[in-house]
Amino acid sequence: MYKRQGYVALATEVPASAGDKLTADDLPGITLLDTSERIDPDGSLAGPLLGQVHATGNGASGLEYQYNDLLSGKAGTQTLLESPAGVDLPEGAALTRSEGENGTGIELTIDQPLQYVAESALGDQIAATHAQSGMAIVMDTRTGDILAMANLVRGNNGLGLVAGTSSPVSEAPSALALTQAFEPGSVFKLVTFSAGLQDGIINPNTSFSVPDETEIDGSTFHDAESHPTEELTATQILAQSSNIGTAEIANDVGESRLLSQVNKLGFGQTTGLDFPGENPGVLAGASEWEPTNIVSLPIGQVDAVTAIQILDAYNACLLYTSRCV
Repeated sequence: MYKRQGYVALATEVPASAGDKLTADDLPGITLLDTSERIDPDGSLAGPLLGQVHATGNGASGLEYQYNDLLSGKAGTQTLLESPAGVDLPEGAALTRSEGENGTGIELTIDQPLQYVAESALGDQIAATHAQSGMAIVMDTRTGDILAMANLVRGNNGLGLVAGTSSPVSEAPSALALTQAFEPGSVFKLVTFSAGLQDGIINPNTSFSVPDETEIDGSTFHDAESHPTEELTATQILAQSSNIGTAEIANDVGESRLLSQVNKLGFGQTTGLDFPGENPGVLAGASEWEPTNIVSLPIGQVDAVTAIQILDAYNACLLYTSRCV
């Protein structure tokens, strides 16, 4: 016959009223242990960024994981008398004891009301456009502080609403703005224009003859809309987001300058946030260079980047290059 020995959990999360009754009954061998419950005053607001904790209280993701050692503090210890079976004697006094140390709180740059507005607006747009997910970041351009970072996905079967929205969206499992890389498209034209302006290859009024399409190494590239060949300034090329005009500027900038500017603007590397699971992106470097890259890279069809990298790159131009867009 097998007889279980030692500690056995009879029930968890016992209501306080039941616990009081058990204490009053003073049943032999029954010991009550206090437990704690995590309370999130703002619900799921900024959840992917803040992260979660394990049942043990240790950080499992996000900032909770990144700063776990700082936040968790140091547990206290005590040595108690035990029975031969290894059960603590309820009335036994602690033989030794050391006090624990509280963890250190951290203060984020996230603005709580702005975070709420960002998530609400993003949720409504995901629903309106039937998107599967979305991300939005608000930055103080003077300091680089992140004031809001919303990361939402479409809810399962329309379930799970983010506070402040009537949209079928829920918090993403991770901070997409930092961990999900995507093909940037036309926003990546910043690389070509900033390189050209920085090295004096173009100025806002430099003129180009721009057809509606061009062929390179057997591949045809074209603008979004067909048009006759026209004279456009660099400013007009950017304003119209002309693929062919951008390619002409890129050709003057050259492969080495383009690749150098990609790295200077922070693509292909993580940011100083050091966020758990942050994605550095994927770059087509010199060793992977194809003849068509002189067009596909400038228009954002070769590399994969994160939303925070795009935001940082634009802000870098805004702050440090007065000639940049």
